[in-house]
Amino acid sequence: MAAKGEDRPKRTNSEVSNDSANEGSIKQQLESMEKSLAFITNQMKSILKREEIETLITNTITSIITEVERRNEEHIKQMKNDLAK
Repeated sequence: MAAKGEDRPKRTNSEVSNDSANEGSIKQQLESMEKSLAFITNQMKSILKREEIETLITNTITSIITEVERRNEEHIKQMKNDLAK
């Protein structure tokens, strides 16, 4: 009975060395990707959610409309006073 792997040719030292280098390179690439994903995930936390944007828009428009109405009422009041003179 043949030993395990006897039917395959032996790898040369350079092939073994290349495989080790490739494994190291892959490991570095994976570590780099992991760091990049962690950075992106952290950056995503600071992005506004849809609901927050909708609330900001609603509040801004409400404030603008309230101010326009207040100014219109003041202007109408002023016009009434001017007509009464």
